This record gives sequence, C-alpha cells and structure tokens, in this order.
Amino acid sequence: MTTKVSMKISKLDSRHTGNQWFTHRVSFEGHLQGRINSLSKSREWLWTTFGPSREVGSIGFMDPTARPVWAWETNYSYFRIYLTGQALTQFLLIKEQFES
Repeated sequence: MTTKVSMKISKLDSRHTGNQWFTHRVSFEGHLQGRINSLSKSREWLWTTFGPSREVGSIGFMDPTARPVWAWETNYSYFRIYLTGQALTQFLLIKEQFES
C-alpha cells in the first residue's frame, strides 16, 4: 500500500475560506495516512518557525494584532494549511519534506 501524498497550492480569492487573512492554501492529497502525516509534519514545522496558530475557522475571533501567519483546516476530511505570503515563501523552500 502506498501513502504517497502530493500538495496542491492554491491562491485564495473571495470564494475561499480564510481569504481575508491568508493569501494561499496548501491542500494535501493522496492516501489518508499520508495526508495525516504530511499535515502533522508541516504543522510542527510551521509552529516552530512562526509560532502557534489555530484552526482557520477561529482566526476571525482573534485580536487582529495577534493573528498568526498560518492556520490549518481538518474539517470534513480536509487536510489544509493556510499561509500568508511571507509564510508561503519559506514553506515552499522546504515543501519536499512534507510530501511522502
């Protein structure tokens, strides 16, 4: 059984969740176990690199001056990371670590 995972990077617009805070979304696609592992690894790296965050659906309830540069989404079997332009640039430099 393969757990190969690929990433799809999408630019956000008004149709997308989180577009008012983030510029891009990274979706993990492939086998369930691989998506879980890739999301976990990327969240650990983002947390260490940029500090804590939370689910994208709760970002709007935060103090605007304390909003993080990244968030995640796991609702409805989604495995997604939301990033600002600054965070995306650094994430793309090491994205191969998160594709299994």
